[in-house]
Amino acid sequence: LINFGITLFVLAGFLLCYKIPITAHIVLLIPATIILSLFSLGLSFITAALAVFFRDIFHILEVLLLLWFWAVPVVYPIYPSHLSLLSDLPEKWSWVATCYKWNPMVEILELFRYTFLYKEWPSLKMFAFALVSSVVCALIGYLVFKKASPNFAREI
Repeated sequence: LINFGITLFVLAGFLLCYKIPITAHIVLLIPATIILSLFSLGLSFITAALAVFFRDIFHILEVLLLLWFWAVPVVYPIYPSHLSLLSDLPEKWSWVATCYKWNPMVEILELFRYTFLYKEWPSLKMFAFALVSSVVCALIGYLVFKKASPNFAREI
């Protein structure tokens, strides 16, 4: 969160330089940050538990995170026209559309885009999907960590 806070100051500088007005949509930053933090917490719990048992998990995780970075529209805007793009895929690539639709980071990232770029309120469906997926991820991560924690001392 410290890195995120510093990055927000840099973003604020760019917004001021390019004279992009800050609107009332900035309040979306608070729930979007909480949702992102919950999702990250869940993934961190799972990763920490796995790292005790599988020492090389970080090498695998590095590759998976790089693939996931390109699977999430970080550098390319795709929402809300993503459904039409995904429906044009050939049948053998339909799994890509399914993975994209169920990727929680797509909706979480879009909450941040609605805050700074789109200047409109996100749909309740988008907000609910992001929130529910983050809470589920945090709960699953906590349960995995709690279940694995009695074996930590023996494995280290």
